[in-house]
Amino acid sequence: MPDASPPSQSTEPPRSRDALRDRFEDVVHAHGARLRRFLARYTGEPHAAEDLAQETFIRAYRHLDRFDDRRPFGPWLFTLAANLGRDFLRARFRRGETSDGLDALAEPADGSPDPAAALRVRERAEALEHALLRLPATLREPVLLHYELEWPVAAIAAYLRIDEGAVKTRLHRARRLLHAWLSTPPSRSP
Repeated sequence: MPDASPPSQSTEPPRSRDALRDRFEDVVHAHGARLRRFLARYTGEPHAAEDLAQETFIRAYRHLDRFDDRRPFGPWLFTLAANLGRDFLRARFRRGETSDGLDALAEPADGSPDPAAALRVRERAEALEHALLRLPATLREPVLLHYELEWPVAAIAAYLRIDEGAVKTRLHRARRLLHAWLSTPPSRSP
């Protein structure tokens, strides 16, 4: 299973449990930004993602004895994060809350001096974020793992404990739904 750290990163965080414990700050630096971004998209709550990322690192440190150091660390860490994200969403659902943090997830303008172009970019990003949150978790999770974290299908299958064909089917269904939702012009009230 591939590591969930950025592919361009030149320094790999330590892999043995003892080295991980001794150099945990390196682990936080290697995985922190991607973990927060993953949790923000997974939950739709950028502010909660920061807290969830911190909790993920705390739990990872406390439970390093459960980590199999023959395997890559990234997928184990992101498994902890996804579990915390699921718990957060379940608790929010039980309380009857909805997401209100989608504005902060929109990609910033591309630096274009044209305000109309910047607005279109922001609107497309917001529409995509809303559409991702509409996906059921069984479709959203493989999409985020594949497109956000760049995990290959085989790694997603192993992580979700399903076969590769099921991952491909979920990705196809998710892309089809996203395309349909994003192709339909929003209804405007008079």
